[in-house]
Amino acid sequence: MFAVAPGKRMDLYVEAGPGEREPPIRDRFVDAIGGARRIVREIKDRGARVTAADGAFGAWLEQSRADVAVLTTALSTGLYPYAGIPWFSTPFGRDGIITAWQMLWLDPSLAKGVLTYLAGRQATAMSAFGDAAPGKIMHETRRGEMAALKEIPFGLYYGGVDTTPLFVALAGAYLWVSGLANPGEARIEAAMGPRLAEGAASAEAARALYRRLYGASALDQVLFTLGLTFMAMAAATWLWGAGEQPVALPAFLRGQVRMAGLELGRYRLFLVALVVVVTLALHALIQRTRFGARVRAAVDNRQAAAGLGIPVDRLFTLMFALGTGLAGLGGALGIDVLGLDPAFALKYLVYFLLVVAVGGAGTISGAALAAMILGICDVAGKYYLPQLGAFIIYFLMVVLLVAFPAGLHGRRA
Repeated sequence: MFAVAPGKRMDLYVEAGPGEREPPIRDRFVDAIGGARRIVREIKDRGARVTAADGAFGAWLEQSRADVAVLTTALSTGLYPYAGIPWFSTPFGRDGIITAWQMLWLDPSLAKGVLTYLAGRQATAMSAFGDAAPGKIMHETRRGEMAALKEIPFGLYYGGVDTTPLFVALAGAYLWVSGLANPGEARIEAAMGPRLAEGAASAEAARALYRRLYGASALDQVLFTLGLTFMAMAAATWLWGAGEQPVALPAFLRGQVRMAGLELGRYRLFLVALVVVVTLALHALIQRTRFGARVRAAVDNRQAAAGLGIPVDRLFTLMFALGTGLAGLGGALGIDVLGLDPAFALKYLVYFLLVVAVGGAGTISGAALAAMILGICDVAGKYYLPQLGAFIIYFLMVVLLVAFPAGLHGRRA
């Protein structure tokens, strides 16, 4: 029927479907495969994202996520991971439940789709042919001619011995995760509002607690802050438990954006843009306003500033409230990247202190530059030299402090 000369190539396009259509052409094939790839990519980008410093392990994770996305079909009841390939592709009860359960920590919507689909096909009557009994959960379903003609019982078959208890277990697990995820989503979306309340509360804390330490040494202030941190950790553990709390991003911040040939996370780009805006705003506040000039004067020489009529205590209280509010905002926005548990603050407190020490006191630009240098070197070191762990960032801190004793942009007293 076809003859292909040696060394030549022939493309054959075949379309399968009901009715008569125009002859298959390359353009329709390209459109169809492009649409299929887009759907798979959208399914793959749903939910949380996992990255690994080890390249091979990271590639394995990405391939596993892509494989699940290829097997998943969007139904009217939601997403469902099909099974049976290469013989057929159809919903299986046990396979769908186990897949959704294993993906529950990454994408709870898959479990919702599986539970909704299976609940709609729960047996309501006795049937020896389909091994059905009221309440049983479907084992598999097929839509071929033999199933339609009742030649085989797999149109709706309920013969799985463990499908029904697995369904109940997945429903309980999904209820637990979704019950925690919903408050998390509200917390992320409304990250800025509660931070204002934190700032106001911190102003009261500054008046009640920290004002007594303004004349103390920096070491005393740091130790007092660490003590409060441990108290907050203990209270959070008592209230919410020691485990990591799941959160969910709003829909418009999920997924990937393709830029310059790279797949970049929307939320990461949002964080970068927000950091730039906040940094520029802080720099302008401290360096370009009368308020900032008063703050710099009070930091350089508290007694002289007070003698000139500057309300030093009020300035320090306002700056303490601003810093606490921004710290809370940073923590809330970083939950999706860093995770949230009671030890959240302590795990990253050392990094914050490194940034302040390397950047230099009294400067926004120095802290921003130090954060970028230390952050990039830390990630690159853990990726290319994972056996060294956190050694690289501490070694870099020592080198920078030896070269710049007052910090990158710090001012000597």
